[in-house]
Amino acid sequence: MKDLIELLSARERKFLQIILLAFCLALLFSVFVFSWEKNRVKHLATQLTSRKVSLEQAKRANEDSQILWHQWTQASRDLEDLKKNWLYQGNGPERQMRLDLEKIISQAGIDHSPLQYSYQEVGKGAIKKVSFSFRFSGSYLAFRDLVARFETFPRFLFLEKVDFQGMAEKGKNLELKLTVAGFYVD
Repeated sequence: MKDLIELLSARERKFLQIILLAFCLALLFSVFVFSWEKNRVKHLATQLTSRKVSLEQAKRANEDSQILWHQWTQASRDLEDLKKNWLYQGNGPERQMRLDLEKIISQAGIDHSPLQYSYQEVGKGAIKKVSFSFRFSGSYLAFRDLVARFETFPRFLFLEKVDFQGMAEKGKNLELKLTVAGFYVD
């Protein structure tokens, strides 16, 4: 190969050196450009991965917010159903509560003292509470029947308090003071 180079004239050798230098510079430039592109591709790949993670987090957050929205919508519907079907409404609901309470007591077939009632506000909302108190004298089975009727009644009337007063006739009859609470929307 050395012999071939010696056959070339000085001008041809100079030309070959310039071409070789240009080739080396082009090779060096290519290596630099390709390594820069490789680093850029790696950087873009990491950005893409982080954006995919962010997208997944956003999707999860969106799903969570949709679930939360559905739960609040359902809670709103439940609250409206509660107000419409379970709570007493209108002016003078204590009269309807008293009638319902007397209906439950008469269906249970028990004797009771006259009803005494008091009013209370429940929190800051429009829901109010009326408590009815009366004395009950009867057997345990009659009391159990009365409790079952309160549990199955389609309005909010709760047996709020049971005060044991004593027993009469050798343990056959219970003497109780009962407090029943009813709720209404003002």
